[in-house]
Amino acid sequence: MNEPKIRFKGFQGEWEETTFGNRLLSIQTGTNLLGSTDNKGIPLLKMGNIQRGYFSFDKLERLDESVTPAVNCIAKYGDFYYNTRNTLELVGKGATWMQKKGIFAFNSNIARCSLDGVNTIFFNYLYNTRNVIKQVQARAKGTTSVAAVYQRDLDSIEFSLPSVDEQKALGSFFQHLDSLIQSTTKKIESLKQVKAASLQSMFPQEGETTPRVRFKGFEGEWETDSIENIAIIIKGEQINKSELSNYGTYYVLNGGVSPSGYTEKFNTKSNTISISEGGNSCGYVSYNNQDFWSGGHNYTLQNVRINNNFLFAYLKSKEYEIMSKRVGSGLPNIQKKSLQVFLVHFPLDGNEQRAIASFFTNLDRQITLQTQRLEKLKQIKAACLDNMFV
Repeated sequence: MNEPKIRFKGFQGEWEETTFGNRLLSIQTGTNLLGSTDNKGIPLLKMGNIQRGYFSFDKLERLDESVTPAVNCIAKYGDFYYNTRNTLELVGKGATWMQKKGIFAFNSNIARCSLDGVNTIFFNYLYNTRNVIKQVQARAKGTTSVAAVYQRDLDSIEFSLPSVDEQKALGSFFQHLDSLIQSTTKKIESLKQVKAASLQSMFPQEGETTPRVRFKGFEGEWETDSIENIAIIIKGEQINKSELSNYGTYYVLNGGVSPSGYTEKFNTKSNTISISEGGNSCGYVSYNNQDFWSGGHNYTLQNVRINNNFLFAYLKSKEYEIMSKRVGSGLPNIQKKSLQVFLVHFPLDGNEQRAIASFFTNLDRQITLQTQRLEKLKQIKAACLDNMFV
């Protein structure tokens, strides 16, 4: 049966088998005008701006203010575009232009397609299913670094279409999913910006004895002391490779940002601050919410005599300063003696320590929750793409 596994209520019957060539009414590439990040004219879409199902504006060039591209090289809402040249892996990426505001030109490495009987919002998602991506990649010609996809190659791509009404319903559903993904991504970015700004303003900077921003009711200068007088710095233990696996009850932190494996035993209790000792990420500060194995390239701070969460937030605000203590070339490291003399500013009032710690703990919790939500939405979208298309 030529039907998807999951379908909206009210729609039935088999989908029509067709090809890209049978549905293509017209195709054209964009302008040969060159853009630059220094220009201030009309934004110019290039092959790198097309992602799988959306457009990225992280690296956006503009045309010179003195030039105007031809009208047929201006992106229009609802048109489908794909990049004709890229690396062998990325060539042929496609997306429907869904911007209703602003004028954007597209260059000659991008092709605009007009399709017959195909809702282009729906096609944005159909084109980016695994089945179609594989067909596009199989037709790419060139080397690993430089490849092209031509119209005659795409003409034979096979896919199935439901009625236009069902296409519209599916397109609207995935648009809504994308909207949730985008809004959640923006929330995470906003929370991270708030955290970054707060880390700078809620702890004393160089030459200061009090922070610029303070909770109401607290005053007075902060105390200054070295880490060795605030906590015991413990270097982790190497673990036998035979005891490492991809799964396990406890994670192994051997320096770095993420676990280097899992094991069935631990040597450090939860709620412990870690500082990476070696490697490219040495100086990275993390907080461990569960029991874990602290490896040989990892320091932990134990028997902390001030609020533990406050100390974590403070050290996170000084992470670049900690990283500046690294020594050696190739694989640098941070020596224990450098951490021992590292200075910490803190209020003597335990209530102020707890208030600051609670503020950053809540921020981190919100970032974690939104990040988990984002991953769940992406998983839902991936599953729907697999099950709601033929």
